Amino acid sequence: MKNSEVKKVSQDEKEALSRVINRNECFKSSEFLKRGLCKGSKSELLSLVDELEKKGYYQARPGKVADSWTLSDRAADQYASNTPWQLKLICTKHTSARNLAPLYSVVKPQSSNPTKPLSTEAELLIPGNVRLYIKKIIRENLNPGMRITIYCEEED
Repeated sequence: MKNSEVKKVSQDEKEALSRVINRNECFKSSEFLKRGLCKGSKSELLSLVDELEKKGYYQARPGKVADSWTLSDRAADQYASNTPWQLKLICTKHTSARNLAPLYSVVKPQSSNPTKPLSTEAELLIPGNVRLYIKKIIRENLNPGMRITIYCEEED
């Protein structure tokens, strides 16, 4: 199936997926969760960070059922490394993360694009309605590029 042929997900399908995610047990751990993102330019990266700083929290984009996180620095770095304009989120305190391992063991999705893998047994999801409050932002100039690390946590 080509990208132009991808079926748009209905609201009913989103709600069904949300129910499946929320039925999974919360991931109880003191380990930090990580999420890597990248932007196409310095201005896009700084615009996103400015927006997050003004709001004071990070949350999945409107309409998204959940965001994908990982325990692996390497995996988060891989997702952030597609451009030199990188953002890494580190969640130091969480109570709502859901472990995908039980679902993954049943479904085991395969990706035809190794640079954009689908879910893995190490993936965790944070539901889209959860806010992660920003505690610290570290800006690091790269040559070329920039990496911004945002430390955040879920409030009780």
